[in-house]
Amino acid sequence: MTDIVTEYVHLPSEFLNGCSNELNRLNEKLDLLNTDKIEVETKAKLDVWRSEMELPLTKNNIEAASNSWKNDMLQLIAKQYKKKLSEIYALISDLSTNLKDFKHNRYDRIQELRQLLKRFEANENKINELEIDYFKYNLDKLTTEICSLNYGITFKSVHVPNHRSKKTILGKSSFEFVKQFEYSTNPHNISRIERRPSLIDRAKQVFDRVASAGASYYVVDFIHIH
Repeated sequence: MTDIVTEYVHLPSEFLNGCSNELNRLNEKLDLLNTDKIEVETKAKLDVWRSEMELPLTKNNIEAASNSWKNDMLQLIAKQYKKKLSEIYALISDLSTNLKDFKHNRYDRIQELRQLLKRFEANENKINELEIDYFKYNLDKLTTEICSLNYGITFKSVHVPNHRSKKTILGKSSFEFVKQFEYSTNPHNISRIERRPSLIDRAKQVFDRVASAGASYYVVDFIHIH
């Protein structure tokens, strides 16, 4: 009968404190995620568009005979403004839902890692190396997702073919608002500028390097307890 040998890891307090600080940093980063600024900036872009459209129509050199056309154009602009404003509110609502779900999921995962970290602290000298590998993998993945999150609403010009363009000033200024919500789950997709040194790198400065067999994602450094 073959005995199964379990490798154990001793984690220095420096490493445990570093992990705790990293989880706190991620939690604070999640707390700051909201759509308030996005809504204000997007509505400001729409206001600029309206002002630019109305400016030629409010000049005094428009003849009285053209007043009817001018009023028609102002009404069209107001109608388009109202329509785009409704689109903004719908996109903000959708974006808020995406953000809420994203944050809820990551808060739960941070809490899971905190519970695992507490178990590490309580069993300082007898931690299964597979648990450490699991912790490192999930912390790195969580950091990647939060730091790579790109969300917002972009103002995009739309080309309208000549045969479809209306014979108005609006036909030359078509646009749409597009929601963005994307993030990476692959740590290698984050640039060095965006990514802070990982806990894995800091841990390697603390632990003695030992070749670990069977680690499929990270090289696990550990100390044998005899």
